[in-house]
Amino acid sequence: MMAGLRSVLFLIAAVLATGISAEFSPFDMVDEYVRQFKLGMNSLYKWSDAYKTKQYNFDKGEFNTTLALGAAEEYDFIIVGGGTAGLTLAHRLSEEPRWKILVLEAGGLETLITQVPAVQPQLLTTSYTWGYKTCPQKHACLGMEESKCCVIKGKALGGDSSINDLLYTRGHQRDYDIWADTGMKGWCWDNVLPYFKKMENACVKDMDRKYRHYGGPIHLENFEPTEPILAEKFLEAGKHCGLEKIDYNGKEHIGLAIPQVITKHGKRYSVAKAYLNPIVERNNLVILPYSHVTEILISHITKEANGVTYIKDDKLHIAKAKKEIILSAGAINTPQLLMLSGVGPHPILHKVGIDTISDLFVGFNLKDQVSFMGLNFLYEPHHHDEKTHEEENNEVRPPHEALDFRFDGPKFIPNLGLEDDDKVAHNFYNDGQQSQRIERDYKYEGEDAHEKIKWLHSHSDNEIIDYLKYGTGPLSSTGLQLVGFIKTEFSRDRTDYPDIQILLKKTHPKGGCYHFKGYSLKKELQNLLCKPQQGFQVEIVLLHPKSKGTMKLNDVDPYHHPYINPELLSDEDEFDVGTLMAGIKKVLKIVDSPSMKKLDVKLVHEKIPECDQAIFNDEYWKCAIKYLSVARGQITGTAKMGLPTEKEAVVDQDLKVYGVHKLRVADASVIPVSITGNLMAPEIMVAERAADILKECWSIKV
Repeated sequence: MMAGLRSVLFLIAAVLATGISAEFSPFDMVDEYVRQFKLGMNSLYKWSDAYKTKQYNFDKGEFNTTLALGAAEEYDFIIVGGGTAGLTLAHRLSEEPRWKILVLEAGGLETLITQVPAVQPQLLTTSYTWGYKTCPQKHACLGMEESKCCVIKGKALGGDSSINDLLYTRGHQRDYDIWADTGMKGWCWDNVLPYFKKMENACVKDMDRKYRHYGGPIHLENFEPTEPILAEKFLEAGKHCGLEKIDYNGKEHIGLAIPQVITKHGKRYSVAKAYLNPIVERNNLVILPYSHVTEILISHITKEANGVTYIKDDKLHIAKAKKEIILSAGAINTPQLLMLSGVGPHPILHKVGIDTISDLFVGFNLKDQVSFMGLNFLYEPHHHDEKTHEEENNEVRPPHEALDFRFDGPKFIPNLGLEDDDKVAHNFYNDGQQSQRIERDYKYEGEDAHEKIKWLHSHSDNEIIDYLKYGTGPLSSTGLQLVGFIKTEFSRDRTDYPDIQILLKKTHPKGGCYHFKGYSLKKELQNLLCKPQQGFQVEIVLLHPKSKGTMKLNDVDPYHHPYINPELLSDEDEFDVGTLMAGIKKVLKIVDSPSMKKLDVKLVHEKIPECDQAIFNDEYWKCAIKYLSVARGQITGTAKMGLPTEKEAVVDQDLKVYGVHKLRVADASVIPVSITGNLMAPEIMVAERAADILKECWSIKV
């Protein structure tokens, strides 16, 4: 009785926070709260379906540089990029009260709706990403529009952590030992493990406690499987094939696991929440969203970086740095900005008319992981093994702390559901500017949302209330059920070093290319592969590609996207394709085990028209890989760390840019190796270590 009363009181309090009239009865208020939540979801989906990347043009002659110089403010450190690495760095550097820190971020703020895990795929086609695409590829992405791979990178405070699949992976010990073996002291596993432990507040099941930590900023939970029978049988099948259940952020890395994700009570807990919210009121920290940096100001005589130019509110601004400038803009934006500022390969800079200050191999050594998205299965869950809806409703629920919405006091603003009393939003936009900006940018055309958004109507009011009250249920998940790391028979490594990651995902029973959202899959393939079905997909991720590519400037306009050519799956010996094929065969072996047969699992027999080989033989899979492989956006190496004698090196082991004083890079672009997993945690680690390097350099006790 008391638990039920607390639930009703919570919902009443939540509804009152929305500003709904007190004339409503408690039940009417609950209905209204759910209705407004649906409105926010509806708006996001309509926006996502109709959004098109805008192309801006920059003409330096239109701006008054003299006026900007006269109004220039001075800071100790300027951080370019308020993403995963940038906000981590801002948190740590602003711990020294004598230092004045400026963070410039091109994107905006998260909202209550964007923090719902289930909407994650929809965020990939909104202004929360940069909308990058590669040039046409020859060996991958042939099933995407124009054979171009989408490169998904976050454009918001929190960066990729605000739009990614929420998965938290540190990588393998060997990744960092290989990194250190290149001569980069201080980056081996023993050096970086303390930073991984420092960042996390691990509230996950079955964790390897020797390697984990409580009390850090990044809150970690498990994605509880929304299809528990499927997850259970897949785990059993994996064990039958030699894959034990593991903590992949602990000592063991070969095996299967319940996903560890950046959520708190079912709500996305991005780096903005973790590192910025607690310190947003520090007087020595200035955060400027919607601020697009156009150039690093570097003296051609002294080779010293002393400031930046940026556009905010359609005006040119200049900020000066007394100590240093740190680029944390990401593996695409950082090299682009370096080249725009005269740091990069001389032939490329000369071609677009930029004077070279430091001739470095910026933009080279681009490596990205590749995902094969063509393994789809049908299955029939045995309903007598599952809990009934009534049984679920009668379960003992978590206590009141199970959802932190009540502490944030959210208010829904129709059309996107902005938390206008969120600490960050309130500090930046207490005049409602954020709401006006969303209204300005939120313009869409197309079919009625009720026809296009099948997903929204698949969630009952009870599921929505369950999510809002307890942070559980389908809305608290992206559909990811399990994560696995395997070493295939194709691997040449002598150690237990995974070469494939597998992601077990539920497909949507009402259809729709849920897991292809953001990748521009061709319409004919959408019709073929995205039919309504009770099924699941196993995504096969190539962790350590041999292929590598480049990126370079198309022109001198900082608003124009650079030329990106990752040359996916292009290695001459076809090692990358062979590894993906070995991963496919491993998954098929798992699915063919007795445990999975209990679910009547069947491989979807939809043949890709361009692949005329016998279906599911080796030659067919080789062809399918070319059509249904996509870029993961886990890019490293574009501002590679290395020794000064190394041809492709851009920064040294202390993250200093070669040939330029007072300029460092701290993000994924410096990482000289491919990481076994996603890059979010390694980027935070780089920023944590960068902060200690800077404190030591400027004589602050670490």
